[in-house]
Amino acid sequence: METLKNTHYLIGFLAVKDSNPNGDPDMKNLPRVDNYTGQGLISDVAQKRAVRDYVMEHMQGKPGYEILECSGTVKNAIITEAKEGGGRDADGAREFMCKKYFDVRTFGAVLSTGGSGGCGKVWGPAQFTLARSIDPIHIQQMAITTQTVAAESQVKNSSTSTMGRKYAIPFGFYKFTVSVHKSRAEVSGFSEEDYKVLREAIVGMYSNRMSSSKGIIGVTHLWDCVPTGAASLSLWAIENAVTAKLKDPKIPARNVDDYEITVDTSGLRGAAFDRIV
Repeated sequence: METLKNTHYLIGFLAVKDSNPNGDPDMKNLPRVDNYTGQGLISDVAQKRAVRDYVMEHMQGKPGYEILECSGTVKNAIITEAKEGGGRDADGAREFMCKKYFDVRTFGAVLSTGGSGGCGKVWGPAQFTLARSIDPIHIQQMAITTQTVAAESQVKNSSTSTMGRKYAIPFGFYKFTVSVHKSRAEVSGFSEEDYKVLREAIVGMYSNRMSSSKGIIGVTHLWDCVPTGAASLSLWAIENAVTAKLKDPKIPARNVDDYEITVDTSGLRGAAFDRIV
């Protein structure tokens, strides 16, 4: 497959409605938040997990699109087999892992564990920022009950249900940025076809993740910025090319239409800037 031709920067927005998009296990699974500004956060790890899950579902069975980082994977055994079972040296095993696993050649991986010292690491071309809400989020706390009990002792004590809690954001509008670097793609073998799959997965990364805690979450806007020729762009200029603000700050946002989105590419001379979604 043809290696990635250009570096890309993707700027996107995703809307969250009646959901907990990324609970913090250190904070009783409360939605992640910037403690100083009150803005909601979604970690880069959570976004990449959503991309992996999309690829696992939609590219299932296609050679070269397996996912290494998934539930039940014994990573050391896979690395050892790639190296020792295939009779490869560290470089050969690393190349084998990149060819086989989409997430390894896309996001990178630490492969230095496993037998015989592993096979080093891969610095992936695609990296996500934290997704950050435009405005502070309001976290709703709800008490919930079940009609079953967790232990036999609760039955003996005449308990009829189990209490619990869940958290949700009524509405949040989050912005994120993804960089996909050509130079790193050349090393990991990330191709033009891989980029198309990645971009498709970003658009649909929450389409298969609805659950009790994750209600309506989805990417609503996405732009692709491609530096042309010898153009060198400031990441800050790319980040600020697209901005959003509430149309009426006095009314809490409950819909994407409550925001005004502005695109200003004047600081992106020498770059192609296209809207994807």
